[in-house]
Amino acid sequence: MTSSYPLWSDEPATQDLLAFRAVAETAADAIFDDGLDPVAIGLSGAWGSGKTSVLELIKSEITERSKDSDRKVLVIPTQPWLYDPAVSPKESLIAEVLGALSKEFKESDPAGKAGLEAFKKLVRKVNWSKAVKMAAKTAVTMQLPNIDEVFGLVSDEPESLDSEKGMAAFREEFETLLADPALAHLSRVVVLVDDLDRCLPDTVVETLEAIRLFLSAEGMSFVIAADEDRVAEAIQQKLKTAPPKNEDEDPAKLYLHKIVQTTIPLPALSVRAQGSLQRLPYSAGATCVHIADLPC
Repeated sequence: MTSSYPLWSDEPATQDLLAFRAVAETAADAIFDDGLDPVAIGLSGAWGSGKTSVLELIKSEITERSKDSDRKVLVIPTQPWLYDPAVSPKESLIAEVLGALSKEFKESDPAGKAGLEAFKKLVRKVNWSKAVKMAAKTAVTMQLPNIDEVFGLVSDEPESLDSEKGMAAFREEFETLLADPALAHLSRVVVLVDDLDRCLPDTVVETLEAIRLFLSAEGMSFVIAADEDRVAEAIQQKLKTAPPKNEDEDPAKLYLHKIVQTTIPLPALSVRAQGSLQRLPYSAGATCVHIADLPC
C-alpha cells in the first residue's frame, strides 16, 4: 500500500526548491557590507524549516560573489551539536577557526613564515589541557613538525581563556593575526554555525562566548542558523536569567542580541493538498505547517 504522505530526506537540499535564494542573498549582503564588519547574523526558524539548506545557499552565494576577486573569502562550516563532549565547546570552535586559518600560511613566503610564528603564539593562548587529543587531530597542529610541539600547545597559565585577562589578550592577538601580511589574500572569514539549537545549554553559551571572542576582529562574520527561542531557553537555563516582566524583553534574548546583531527569519511554508509548496510572507512567529486541509 502506497502512503499518501511520502517521507522526504532531512539532508540539506542542493537546489533552491523552497525559493530561499532571497534569504541567502540578504545574508550575503550583510556579510559583504564593510559598514557591518565584523558581523554576526542569526538565521531563525523552527527545526526542519530549511536552515541548513539556506546555509548551503549562503556558501554558494559567497563563492559566486567572490570568484572574480583577487582576495579569498574563507568559509568555515561548523556544527556545535557534533563537538566532542570531552572537549570544551569554546576550545572546539576556536580550534576549527584556527585550524582553517593554519592552511592559509605559505612557509615558502617570508611573510607567511613570519605569520605562522605569530599564529603559533596565538594557539598557545588557548588552554588545551582539556583538549590535547583534539589538538593532536585537528589542522591547528598540521604545521607543527613533531608531537613535542603538539604538547607544547598545552597551557595552564593564568592568562589562558579561562580568565578575562586571557580572553582580552586572545582577542587582541587574533585581531593582529588577521591583519598580518601573511593573510592579506583573505578579504574576510565567514563561519557558518549550524544546529546550535540542538545543543545542551552549556554548549550553547560557550559557543556564543567563543563567537564573541572573534567578533572584535575586522573581517570576521558569523551566520548562526538556529531557532532563536530554543537558543534563548538554553541561555536562560544556563545563566538562570529571570523571566521577562510585563512587556520587557527576555533577558536571555538581550544576551543573545548583544552577540547577534540582526536576525533573518525564514519564511513559513504551507503544504497544500495537491502537494505543491507555496512561499508565504516573512513572519518571525509563523512556524505552523499545514498538511492537506488538516488544522495545525
